[in-house]
Amino acid sequence: MTIRLRNPFKLRNSEKIDSDASFLRIYSPNVLESLVEKDKQQSLWNDILFIRSSPGAGKTSLLRIFEPTTLVTLFNSKSQTALKELREFLKKLHVVDNDKINLLGVSLHCTRNYENLEDLAISDAQKKRLFFALINARVITATIRGIIQLKQSDFPSDLDKISISYTNEHNYFKNISFPCTGKELYIWAENIEKKVFDAMDSFLPIEQIQPEGHDELFAFYALNVTNITFSGNNICNRILFMFDDTHKLSATQRTLLLKFILEKRGNQSIWISERLEALSNEDSLGSFMDRDYNEINLEEIWQNKESKFRAIAQNIAERRANVSTEDVTSFEENLEVNINEVTFNQNFINGFEKSLKNLEYFSEYTSKFDDWILYLKSHDGTSFEKARIARSAEILANKNMNVGQLTMDVPMTVQQLDALITSEIQNATEYFLAIENKIPYYFSFERLVKISSSNIDQFLQFSGDLFESMLSNKIASKNIILPTEVQEKILRRSVENRWDELPRLIPHSKLVIKLLQKFQEYAFKETNRPTIPYAPGVTGFAIKAPNKMKLIEERYWLEEEVARPLVDVLATCISYNLLERRTISQGKKGSESTTVYYLNRWLCVKFNLPLGYGGWRSLKSDDLLKWLK
Repeated sequence: MTIRLRNPFKLRNSEKIDSDASFLRIYSPNVLESLVEKDKQQSLWNDILFIRSSPGAGKTSLLRIFEPTTLVTLFNSKSQTALKELREFLKKLHVVDNDKINLLGVSLHCTRNYENLEDLAISDAQKKRLFFALINARVITATIRGIIQLKQSDFPSDLDKISISYTNEHNYFKNISFPCTGKELYIWAENIEKKVFDAMDSFLPIEQIQPEGHDELFAFYALNVTNITFSGNNICNRILFMFDDTHKLSATQRTLLLKFILEKRGNQSIWISERLEALSNEDSLGSFMDRDYNEINLEEIWQNKESKFRAIAQNIAERRANVSTEDVTSFEENLEVNINEVTFNQNFINGFEKSLKNLEYFSEYTSKFDDWILYLKSHDGTSFEKARIARSAEILANKNMNVGQLTMDVPMTVQQLDALITSEIQNATEYFLAIENKIPYYFSFERLVKISSSNIDQFLQFSGDLFESMLSNKIASKNIILPTEVQEKILRRSVENRWDELPRLIPHSKLVIKLLQKFQEYAFKETNRPTIPYAPGVTGFAIKAPNKMKLIEERYWLEEEVARPLVDVLATCISYNLLERRTISQGKKGSESTTVYYLNRWLCVKFNLPLGYGGWRSLKSDDLLKWLK
C-alpha cells in the first residue's frame, strides 16, 4: 500500500514508514553518491565502514535501502520510472543488475535490550560472553530471515530449503552439526537468545539457567556466501552486515564490539551506523582523516558540495509533495523568491535615506564621495535599486576612508563605484539592508537549503512547516505561494521551537547555550563593523593558544585539563550538529590548515547573522572558557 499523507514532510523517521513501496517513493537516491565514490576507491565492500552523523542526517534510511524487502520491492517494480534513478545507483554499486539481486543486507538494530545485560550480577567477563552470544544469535537469525525475504519465500515453512556448510574447526558452534538446514541453525540461535533473555528476566542465579556464552563474534565468518545455498543454488554474491544505532549500546558493549571487529578485519562487509555522540570528545573534535578505518560523515560529505545537497533536497521535496493527499504537488515553486517591492517600498526608502545621510556626513570631511552622492540623488531607479546601491556605496565609503589624507582626496567616480560592487559587497548589502530595515532575508528554496546545513532532518522540519502553510492556504482558497515575509516568519518560528528543545535534547545544555549566546554577541558585533572586514559576516571561530600569535594544533588545548569544560561543550556542539567543523587552508598550497567551528545555519537565523561561510575569527581558548563561567 502506497503512503498518502496530508503533509509528508512531517514524516521524518524512515522506520515509521511500514511499506517499502512508500519508503522508496519518497527516498532521494542522490544520497548514494557518497557510496559510489567509496566504491570507486575500493573502500566500500569487504571491509568495515562507519557511517556517522548527528541526529537526522539519514543513516537509518540509507541502511534500509540495502535490506532484502526493500531491494525485492525495487526489483519487482522495474516499470516504475520514479525508481529508475535509484536502480541505476544500485547497479553502479553492484547491488542489483537486470536479472537478479546480488546482495543480502542483514540489518541489526542495537536498540534491542543489549544494555540490560549490564544489570546482571555477574562478572564483566561473563557479560562480555553473553553479549557476544546475543550478537552471534541475532546475526544468524537475521541472516536466515533475510534469505527467506530475498528469495520471496515463506517463513518458517521454507527454512529447510536453506543449507549451511561450515567446517566448525574452532568448535564455535556447540550442540549442532554441519551441514545443517536453515531451520536447524535458526532454532539453535533462537535457543541461545532465549537463554540469555531468561538470564536477564529471571530472579534465579545464572548458574541455574546456564545461558551459552561466546568468546568471539564468529557468526560473520560462518555466514559466508560460499557456505550457504537455497534450494541448491547460491543465495547471492555478497552479504552485508549492518549495525544500526551502535551509540545506543552501553559504552562497554560498543567498545567490545568495535574493538573485536576492527582487530579481526576479515573480508566481510560490515557497516556500522551511529551518531557522533558515541565518539569520545577528542575523536569528535579531531579530524576523521587521521583514523585507520573507512568513514562517511553524512553531513561533512556535502559541506563543500552545496549544489549536490541542493539536488538531494530538491529531490526529497518533489517526492514528498507528490504524495500529499491535498493535491499540492509542488514545493519549491510555491516559495516566492522575490521581495514584494510594493509591500516593502517604505522600508527601502528608509534604507536609502539612512545610507545617503551617512555618505553626506562623510562629505563634511572629504570630497572623495561627492560624485557618488550626486549620482544617488539623481538616480531614477526603484526604491529597492536605490537602497541597494546606496548601502553598497556606504560600505565602500567606510572601507575607503583614510583620515590622514582626507584633504588631498580626489573624488571617486561612479564608474569606480560600479567596479567596486563585487559579489561579496552585494551579499553584504543584501544582509545589512534587510536586517537594518526589517526586510525579509531568510526566504527562498536556496536559503532553505543553506539553513538546513546538509542535514535532511533539518530540511524536513523547516520544509514541513512551510508546506503546512501552503496546505492551509489551499484549504482556505488563498494563494498557495508563500510571500517572502511569510516564509521568514515561519522559519523563525520553527527555529525558535528548535532552540527551545535544546535543554531537553543535549547534555551540558546550559553551558552549550551560554557559549552559543556569547559567540552570537561577539559575531554580531564583528559582523556589523562599518568596514565589514569579514564580509558578509562572522559565523565561525578557530581556537588559538593563550598569549601566542599563531594558531595551534588541535591537541594543544584538547589535552589541557583546565579546558575540559570547553572540550565537553564543543564536542556536544559537534555531535548534535550545532557547530560544523571545517578544515580551512590559507596561503600557499601545503601550508598548515586550520579547524574552524561554524554555527549551524539555523542558528544564524536565530541570531540574525548572514548565511555565508568564510567569515571567521581566531579566539583564545581561555576567552572561550570565560564565556562558560
